[in-house]
Amino acid sequence: MHLQPEIFGELLRDLVEKGELEHEPPVVRAAGFKVELTSAQQKQADDLLSLFESAPAPPSMKDAQAMAGENIVRHLVNTGRLVALSAEVLMDRPMYDRWLAETIKVLEQGDTLTVAQVRDTFGSSRKYALAFMEYLDSEGITLRDGDVRRINSARKRQS
Repeated sequence: MHLQPEIFGELLRDLVEKGELEHEPPVVRAAGFKVELTSAQQKQADDLLSLFESAPAPPSMKDAQAMAGENIVRHLVNTGRLVALSAEVLMDRPMYDRWLAETIKVLEQGDTLTVAQVRDTFGSSRKYALAFMEYLDSEGITLRDGDVRRINSARKRQS
């Protein structure tokens, strides 16, 4: 069955209001459903998260999936413990939160940031800085203006 996006959205809202479904974008699940990892899967997840905390450069999406499996990586992203900045770049939540807070602090002072400035500020590679800034653009936190990013003042007013 194929539903038009507007109809699907209305149906989803109705089922959430009735308590039949839970929706925490991008995840939709039956009300009360909870994913529980086996002890072996939990160990793989913990080992992967430890690698994110200790490695000088976080593993790529491909490497993380090779280490822990696609389902575990997806679970960690869906539960917010990892942030998928792009199809190739992952970041653990504490690092993402730190980068985000510092970036917003600079941008809310009226300054702009380039990818190179982000790279230098966090001692990262261009690959990670670019993925981070593009992710902020896609989330509506920043707006790209040539080579610089500005705070999205429309989003700032909504907060």
